[in-house]
Amino acid sequence: MAADFISTSHHTEYDQQITFPEGVQKSAAASAASSPGRRAQTSPTWEAADSFTHENQDYTLLRLYPGEEAPEPITPHRTATAELPTQTGQVIRTVQATARTTELIHVAWTDDAGETLVAWCPARSVIY
Repeated sequence: MAADFISTSHHTEYDQQITFPEGVQKSAAASAASSPGRRAQTSPTWEAADSFTHENQDYTLLRLYPGEEAPEPITPHRTATAELPTQTGQVIRTVQATARTTELIHVAWTDDAGETLVAWCPARSVIY
């Protein structure tokens, strides 16, 4: 790993004020809010299927999506341990890994009520 250091006496591009044309100063949030199609892609609606119970605690899944990258199936499915992406606390479960992308792994598990759930998890949170 290399690190470049610049002496404080040298001018850098970061010293300059950055100005954008007036029409370009729209934030990503404003852009998403102004476009129904983009808003739907960036802010999926909450559904009852996003809630599950684990050891008598209710959790809400944080939904991750692989975007444009095509998932590669994991055949046969592999048993793994995953930290599920939740909005309301840490949940570590035994899961079945069913597909993967570069950064995400698709997993399936059964909650305390016997319902089968699926979610995309960051690859670093899944251990085979």
